[in-house]
Amino acid sequence: MIANHNHHDDGDHHNNEKDQRACSPTGSPTSVTGDEDCHPLEGLFFYWKTSPTLWESKLKIFASNIPLFIPINWGYHFVSDGDKENNYDFGDIYPEKDLKRLIITATKLGLRPILLIPLTPTPFIINGGIPASLAQNLSIAPQGIAYGIVTAQGKIHKIFSYFSPKVYRNFGKFTWELGKYLSNNSISIDIIGMISGYCINRQFHSFLSDTSNAFEQGFLGLMELKESEKKNNSPYTSTTSTPSTNSGDFHKKFAIDHNNTYNDIYSDEDETSSGIIPSIPTVVMEIEEKNEFHNMIQGLYLDIAKQSFGENWGGEIKFSFLGGGIYEIFDRYDQRQEHPSRYFRQIIESMVLDIIPSSVLLPLNVKSGLFTKIMRDLINQTSINKKIENLSLYENDYISFSNLNFFEIFCELGPFSNRDNHWESLGLILFLEKNYAQTYLLQQSPKDIPIENVVGNRVIFCCGEELTEVELNRILRAFMNGGKILIDSSKLPLLLTRKLETFFLENSIYIQKINYITEVLNASLGEGRLLLFNGEKILHQSLIKKNSFWENLINYFEISHLPIATDSNVHFLWKIRRPYSHEMNFEEIRRVTLYNPTSYKKYVSVPVDKKFTFLKIIDGINTNGRWEETELLLELLPDASASLDFGYNE
Repeated sequence: MIANHNHHDDGDHHNNEKDQRACSPTGSPTSVTGDEDCHPLEGLFFYWKTSPTLWESKLKIFASNIPLFIPINWGYHFVSDGDKENNYDFGDIYPEKDLKRLIITATKLGLRPILLIPLTPTPFIINGGIPASLAQNLSIAPQGIAYGIVTAQGKIHKIFSYFSPKVYRNFGKFTWELGKYLSNNSISIDIIGMISGYCINRQFHSFLSDTSNAFEQGFLGLMELKESEKKNNSPYTSTTSTPSTNSGDFHKKFAIDHNNTYNDIYSDEDETSSGIIPSIPTVVMEIEEKNEFHNMIQGLYLDIAKQSFGENWGGEIKFSFLGGGIYEIFDRYDQRQEHPSRYFRQIIESMVLDIIPSSVLLPLNVKSGLFTKIMRDLINQTSINKKIENLSLYENDYISFSNLNFFEIFCELGPFSNRDNHWESLGLILFLEKNYAQTYLLQQSPKDIPIENVVGNRVIFCCGEELTEVELNRILRAFMNGGKILIDSSKLPLLLTRKLETFFLENSIYIQKINYITEVLNASLGEGRLLLFNGEKILHQSLIKKNSFWENLINYFEISHLPIATDSNVHFLWKIRRPYSHEMNFEEIRRVTLYNPTSYKKYVSVPVDKKFTFLKIIDGINTNGRWEETELLLELLPDASASLDFGYNE
């Protein structure tokens, strides 16, 4: 019998309780969830919501083992009646805006303050964070409805477009003035870009995504620019190149100098006109071009911030705001219906995507019990510092858990995608959810496929229809280095098909043909595997046949895994780490952490596998377990949680 064990772990997400718990000034843990201005679960402090005289007492509830994130409220520092040459105040005029005092106060308390600069609209600030005088174009989500974000206080925040020229022009001036203020006051502090959005169905949706008039006018301007450059034989002509290839040329058209001069492809007069979109040029508005424009503007804000903060700039971090989904306004408007269990899937999905989940939009009554525990478990010193330090502190002398991912699935997932997930239609996603839940990632572009250190369990899926020649070249390099890749070749362009054939011939690569539902070509080179199949012949098969196809295909890669059998309302996450010195008889250590946020008893079954050795159960709360002949059976009572460690050896 395994019953309510509380084994202390030497891993990374069950640290010393004193460090993990954010305490009030009196030591009471009751204020761990903070209040309207303090959010210690994710280390966020909203300085503009409280008096500077209270900053010190408020900051004492934050734990020192994770950074203190201070989002900068752009609109709050705007002074409309000030000197037109300097209409931003950081404490010289109003003491409540004194960032130097705030940073000094946090540092004296042993905290590590980090300023967050909004690279997208922020849902927890009115107008999405931009000054009221710039809030002119209501942002419209790609779903065709205006953003309406329900806050923890039950208010509704509207979001305004970041695609307006006035907005990014003033953003440049704001960041430049802030950078100058920090320099003049000899303030050395880490500054990170904050990308805000929400997670749903394994995808991150940025609040930057917009289809308003401001976006459409900018997009039309880009199309006109490309047409003009094409006529002049400019290198900026390819619509199939990646956004990063062309963004430099595009940014020059929006070039910022810090005397507040921009060269825009459309003027302020366009923005203040009747709001009717100008006549559309005879250009096909392809989805990939809109995605490209979206990414270019995101890159523009990023480049502006980099220029403004120089050596203090530390990159960008994504935050997923629980309850911030475009349709959640209808469910959350009546806060009496709020319950912690509805957000557990969003938290897990955020962590699988390596994004920080934030609860700042949720009322305090939600942030208790098991909800607090999962946030503490997943947002900790290691997970945060990995994002900030890019693993530099841990590569040599620290062993920590990271997400266990077997599969990377590439598909068209830009903000303007208008078709269903290709792999979902083929039955792959459903198969993985059943057998490899929480161990796969949806990716947008194969341009980021790793080409080194690819030997191992990671399997990559690509849709041939969406590949470019550059991306195919990257795939072939990964294959030659030992990577495992599957390509749906049903709509692979003829040019790329011939390139593959030539590649196989020139490198004398052995091709094995397998017939099951559709013909599968299996190319082998050392440890590398490249499989091509015709997805169109799978598309209209029954669900049973689709499942059987993927089972046979994925079994070929001999991936060792312990599938979790449980109710859909039980949430879990797999992690992996290298073994410690006393665990060297194992190749790796895997951990599954389980949560039952419901009011009912749930059961979890973990199969027995000779490759896996059960090591221990950690922090078992309201949990009982027993060994059956072929499985470990866990009984999770309401609000139960537990982590199970397994040693793996091939």
